Amino acid sequence: MNLIRTALRRASFVKTIIKPSDTVLEIGVLRGQFSEKLLDANPNKLILIDCWKVFSADVFCDYLTFTSKHWDKMHDKVKAKFEKHSNVSIDRNMSADAVSDYDDNSIDFIYIDANHAYEYVKEDLALWFPKVKVGGWIGGHDYNLKDDVEKAVKEFFADKQGTVIITSDMPSSYFYNKI
Repeated sequence: MNLIRTALRRASFVKTIIKPSDTVLEIGVLRGQFSEKLLDANPNKLILIDCWKVFSADVFCDYLTFTSKHWDKMHDKVKAKFEKHSNVSIDRNMSADAVSDYDDNSIDFIYIDANHAYEYVKEDLALWFPKVKVGGWIGGHDYNLKDDVEKAVKEFFADKQGTVIITSDMPSSYFYNKI
């Protein structure tokens, strides 16, 4: 595995790799801000997966002050944001539970921005990588924000041919073209 940096930011980079015929899947949607950028790239289908639920601090240490009511409201806002787009589907589910709904080699681009703890990043990569078509892309957010993400990405792709591309924005994103 090679590692290179691009001058492009993640929103610009995805516009270079997403084609109008593509199926794109985002794991970890939160408020749907990057989902909008993915939709701007004009994919054929955009699938948004997020559980929008409360976790204990040992499982997910972000957003600890959010209650179930907060998460429900956020989910409802994301649904409303995309309800007019017939090519967008929303799956309120855990990543590990949703993966079985998709065939191997069926997704053109998967973007992971869910739990940033090392074991969850590594799990998401391992679970979802087989779902990416040969020639497709997998990537994620917060590559250099949390050491856990960078470590998991480097370990996962260490034995794979090809290049991991790191974007210039902070926090940066990583992208890998499946060979």
